[in-house]
Amino acid sequence: MTGTLHDIGEVDICYLVDPTDSVLALDIRTNTLPFKFHRYISNQEESNSKIPSQEETQGKERVQLNSLAQVVQFINEVFVPFNPHNHAVYILKQISTKDIFRIVSAKKIREKQKTENNAVTKRARMLYVMKEGFFDKAVLAITDHPPYYKAFMKNLEEEGYELISYIRKPKGKEKDDVRVRLLETMAIRLTERCSVKAVYASPFSNSMDEIASRDLCEKSKSLVKQLNNVSGSAQDIFVYIYRQKKYD
Repeated sequence: MTGTLHDIGEVDICYLVDPTDSVLALDIRTNTLPFKFHRYISNQEESNSKIPSQEETQGKERVQLNSLAQVVQFINEVFVPFNPHNHAVYILKQISTKDIFRIVSAKKIREKQKTENNAVTKRARMLYVMKEGFFDKAVLAITDHPPYYKAFMKNLEEEGYELISYIRKPKGKEKDDVRVRLLETMAIRLTERCSVKAVYASPFSNSMDEIASRDLCEKSKSLVKQLNNVSGSAQDIFVYIYRQKKYD
């Protein structure tokens, strides 16, 4: 099977939700959508430069998780409630909440963190737990992705692609100032992390709403004007695309 994959080219075996349901995906898709396409962790050294060898890991300063999203991803990778069918990496064992807290605490930067005694409970359950020798590789795979992804986006820009983004907030009961703040935060993160040149926003839009009908009401138009770091609404995207096609 490995030989066949090499013949195909830049593809990898990964999974979407269930590790027992493997899929083939192009490397470019796996690298740009790491939260959708999950690579398997192997006891063999991978060709993927994102996960260095054990010798390289030992020679570097220990990398730690520095955000809540990274901590959540680490927990989901290390403690699996179903059989991942990867006995080289995982072992079925009973583990307590205290042990989970201890493992996560060792990999997380300690900022205003609760003491271990406050998190101790007697609860325990059977889980497939990643072997300790793979912890650092899992952390590196998680923490190395943001700069890797940003470099990938920069390469796209150098190849002539123009990077724009679109964000939205679903219809709800949030106050306008809260809605504006959340949209601005999303816009700033996209600009900083993905190096996009323009961000377009819909203050009141559900996922099933037709994009052509979004931001036609006066309230949406008014809120878009209040947003910093945003170039316009969903309607402005059509204007932008039309102009680009006209000049191409």
